[in-house]
Amino acid sequence: MTELPLWKQPEVQDLARSFAWPVGTLLFALLVLMGVIRPALAAFAKAPVQRPGTAHQLDAIESEEPERPQLEAPVKPAESAGVATTGELALNDARKLTRDNPAAVANIVKSWMNGEVPA
Repeated sequence: MTELPLWKQPEVQDLARSFAWPVGTLLFALLVLMGVIRPALAAFAKAPVQRPGTAHQLDAIESEEPERPQLEAPVKPAESAGVATTGELALNDARKLTRDNPAAVANIVKSWMNGEVPA
């Protein structure tokens, strides 16, 4: 009887079938790692490219005075005009901060909206 070639022997074919899933899974994992994850990590590792002249553009935009109509403060009764409570003092301080630095107040409100805890 003639000897069967190695690739036609039943034992070798069974062995190849048993290794097909692990080898295929490993090749698929390598394909995902090299094709998707590695380029994504490389993109995150690169420093963002800044065009000349744009570094201070954001600072200039935040520091500009917004054009908002000024609302008149509500008129208080005459009997409580001389006595200011702590709540009214805090409210006046907040209004002064809003007039003096509206960009800071906008950033505070933005952090509240995003659910961040103030430092």
